[in-house]
Amino acid sequence: MLLIGAAGALWWFSRNEASRDAGTSLPPSTNSQFKSRRAAYAGSESCRQCHESHFTNYVHTSHYHTSSAYEEGLAKGHFSDERSVFNVRPGFRMNMKIEDGKHRQRVDAEGFLPILQELDVVIGAGVYAQSFAGWEGSKLVRWQAHYLTPADAWTLNPGTAPEVTRLLISNRCLECHATYFEPDPASPGFNTNHRSVRHNRETGLLKMHCEKCHGPAQAHVDYFKNPREGVDFKALIVNPAKLDRDRQIDVCGLCHSGVGHLLTPSFSYQPGDDLARFISFDEEVLDTAGLHSNNIHLLKKSRCFQASETMSCTTCHDAHRNQRGALREFSQKCIDCHQPERCPQEQKLGPAIRENCIDCHMPKQPDDRFAYVIDGQTYKFNLRTHWIRKHPEAGTATAATRAQETN
Repeated sequence: MLLIGAAGALWWFSRNEASRDAGTSLPPSTNSQFKSRRAAYAGSESCRQCHESHFTNYVHTSHYHTSSAYEEGLAKGHFSDERSVFNVRPGFRMNMKIEDGKHRQRVDAEGFLPILQELDVVIGAGVYAQSFAGWEGSKLVRWQAHYLTPADAWTLNPGTAPEVTRLLISNRCLECHATYFEPDPASPGFNTNHRSVRHNRETGLLKMHCEKCHGPAQAHVDYFKNPREGVDFKALIVNPAKLDRDRQIDVCGLCHSGVGHLLTPSFSYQPGDDLARFISFDEEVLDTAGLHSNNIHLLKKSRCFQASETMSCTTCHDAHRNQRGALREFSQKCIDCHQPERCPQEQKLGPAIRENCIDCHMPKQPDDRFAYVIDGQTYKFNLRTHWIRKHPEAGTATAATRAQETN
């Protein structure tokens, strides 16, 4: 859980530094050979010259800002006034501050020397929340303090007990919050689950660049700088729209199907591959996994999806644009197949029924895994389900709201 948490699992370590180091020395996997592809990546700026419109729109999406370098100035939260201090419990507090031009977290807790962490990586666009992390050698260590946007306040990371905890970010977390990372060349081993918490920070690519969906693009860029006869330039880049439905969905499913169980090291999968060769997902686990990063499983349970041979994520979503809140636009996709006059709410709402199918059939629902109590008020992430069906409670509430708006 990393974006509001992250899509990947966290590595939790005890208070004792020696036991923490021992915890990272897990048995190596015998088949975890990682093939470096860093030289094949060009970065989104290389796409801009020919794809200016897509680039300009895409950099304003949450996908693009799944992670960013501290220097970009995208960190939210309070670092200077009284709200920069988070009292976790008596004897345990965190102070977020700016010193010498750097954002830092200072942890003071009984039984511990003060812990100071610098901010190197901002995780998430901050629509719901933001997490922060700092490099310690080849380990990316996540702050315990977590900025909750609706509350405009600091709180603990989801699932974190009110104790001093060391959170190391694994390769599976980074796989859904960065374009590319390799294991630390000085410690390239993986554990038996193909996971690693040591990364090569020098060659890492933060953000979700265009290549996360289109595949490494350096050969594509080089070709158009210097075209050569006899080269199939279409084979130098992946156009997800040209893939069959299963492979299209896999591109999104890498990060929107839950954590899963790694079959190979993270960043081995490339767009166009069969994702099942790289990660396995347990359907029974996903049935009770909530809404966060569980979009594909819920979509596949939908009658709309099962009745179609072509429906995919991009039937409704344009990954190049920020479509947050575009309920009317999404509803038009529904109307392409469904007749509004057949909706039971049509008589109550009239023409307004065409404006918002989504809040009835794909309502936002609270995900109890992300629940916070701050100053006596409970905050939960209301995330939109991708199980397209009749949600009677949502339909009644939405119809009542619309009736009030039209009166």
